[in-house]
Amino acid sequence: MATNKAGGEWFSVSLKGFEETRKLLELLPDKIQRNVMKQAMAAGARKILQEARRRVPVRTGELKKSLEVKFVKAASQGTFGRIVYKVQAKRPQGSHANLVELGTTRAQPHPFLRPAFDVAKDQALAAIMEKLSKGILKEATKGKRK
Repeated sequence: MATNKAGGEWFSVSLKGFEETRKLLELLPDKIQRNVMKQAMAAGARKILQEARRRVPVRTGELKKSLEVKFVKAASQGTFGRIVYKVQAKRPQGSHANLVELGTTRAQPHPFLRPAFDVAKDQALAAIMEKLSKGILKEATKGKRK
């Protein structure tokens, strides 16, 4: 697992072994493939977000309110490109999220994001696959409705 500039971990999920879905997705035009993939990845990220909100320690509630899913980038890489969403704390309300997650010299860590990922990753993958399937079906039937 890679680390970011602040020393925190990046979590990565690769959808491998879903050959049938991948083949169906490849039948769609590139732009539509990317849109369907973006929607699916966002659905997965929202599952992680829900669990993170459930687990975050609440003192004032600002950190919990600041948690969000953010689209980071879509780069040309591989068949569908690289689509990245992250669960993050908005600034300034959530600027102390890393201190809560990792602790400080004076405060014990209260991990909420990593445990959220660990618990919700299977739900996230299921949400991704469901959204992919529905998106492919929706796009494939568009031409038939005209």
